[in-house]
Amino acid sequence: MATIRKRKLRNGQIVYDIQVYVNGKLKCKSWRQSPTITDKRQAEREVERFANNFEFQERNKLTDFKDKTTFKEFANEWLEDFKRKNSLTSYCRNKRIIQDVNRFIGDKPLTQIQPIHIKSILNYLNDKKVITKTAIIRKPLDDIIKDKKIRQISKDCGFSFTTFLFARKGCPIQWQNAERLAKTLNINIKEYFDVIKNERPYSKGSKDIYKRVINAILNKAVMLELIPNNPAKKVFTKGAISGYDKEKEILTLSETEQFENALLNIHEDNKLREKAAIGLLFYCAMRLGEVAGLEWKDIDFQKHIISIQRSTIYVGSQFGTITKEPKSKTSIRKVPIPTKLYDILQEYQVWYNNERQKLGDVWQDTDRVIPRWNGAIITPSTIRLWLDKLLAENGIRRVSPHSLRHTNITIQLRNGIPPKAVAKIVGHSDPSVTINVYSHYLEEDEQDYVALFDNLFKKKA
Repeated sequence: MATIRKRKLRNGQIVYDIQVYVNGKLKCKSWRQSPTITDKRQAEREVERFANNFEFQERNKLTDFKDKTTFKEFANEWLEDFKRKNSLTSYCRNKRIIQDVNRFIGDKPLTQIQPIHIKSILNYLNDKKVITKTAIIRKPLDDIIKDKKIRQISKDCGFSFTTFLFARKGCPIQWQNAERLAKTLNINIKEYFDVIKNERPYSKGSKDIYKRVINAILNKAVMLELIPNNPAKKVFTKGAISGYDKEKEILTLSETEQFENALLNIHEDNKLREKAAIGLLFYCAMRLGEVAGLEWKDIDFQKHIISIQRSTIYVGSQFGTITKEPKSKTSIRKVPIPTKLYDILQEYQVWYNNERQKLGDVWQDTDRVIPRWNGAIITPSTIRLWLDKLLAENGIRRVSPHSLRHTNITIQLRNGIPPKAVAKIVGHSDPSVTINVYSHYLEEDEQDYVALFDNLFKKKA
């Protein structure tokens, strides 16, 4: 119901202020008493009629808004509000999810969305499979590119120079990149590339993100009184989402030994940058973005300490590569430098300084430890390609850069470093998370435990 407040202006004219709360928002309008109205009762009747009409109009506007606002329109408003309060990475991820969900309910008015519509999204998620296609070169490109500049070809294709080099050397690249290359060089893709197709179910964790985004949007609509209840709550019940929990990729003990030997056996000058980048991932349990964002001023060679201060990530074509604070407050940390990594960084720094002097004005002084060839900020996916190359050349199972972080954590726990200390080094906020998540991967140690007690009371011969 409208609230009416009477006040008198300096010129003696009577004004009535009308306030109406609609959907939690205050709507205001004023009515000035005409000089021709001298009767107090008549003025009260007029202002009351005016106030009722004002309230009726405002509530009708809301009803009209409720009836016409589609999920897509409201979700986009929610997304922009989310962007102001959260990271660009989460924003881009949620934007992709909303675009996917819009195929089912995007054009539906919020008031018409029923549980059955949400059920169609759930069915889609439970049936969804992730299909990845990679390409491996089968026929040399040298005759095709002999009169062309390689860097220009990479630029025309829209991918990094490193991607092109890896394609030539027989390392797997994304099928989309192979298609771009074939189109740029005007060659038959099937003649020059073999396709490797992998298919796996969508992980339960990825489906849960869809659930959280849909619930957040519809809960906001309930809060704003656009809909009476959230139709997704009746669908996303416990156990409704099927699928597997994505296992962390961790190198076994033998694979870890093989990997470290391969890393330490890199001696070519032109590969020292790759060696340093992968060494930071492996020996310091750094995230890929933290390696890409590391600067020389963050390394204290005297104290053997690395300070993690920033992260460089690629967040899609809309924003490109950006540098931001690390994942969380606890991710801003100091990490001890193991001796092996210290030696790698010392050797690499000499090569780095020589390259900087050799390139002169071409060099971009970003102070990044792992930059592009000319000192510019690197795209993190380039480091991923370096790791793929090292693993492939040494016959080691293909794992992601983050797997080296997981492997590092299990090595620390396996060797008796307290979980609290491990959590501090790797940037976990809660030590219990460290032990709960990674204890599952220490099963190899069970045989050592058995052997220990089998031999504990054996008498020497």
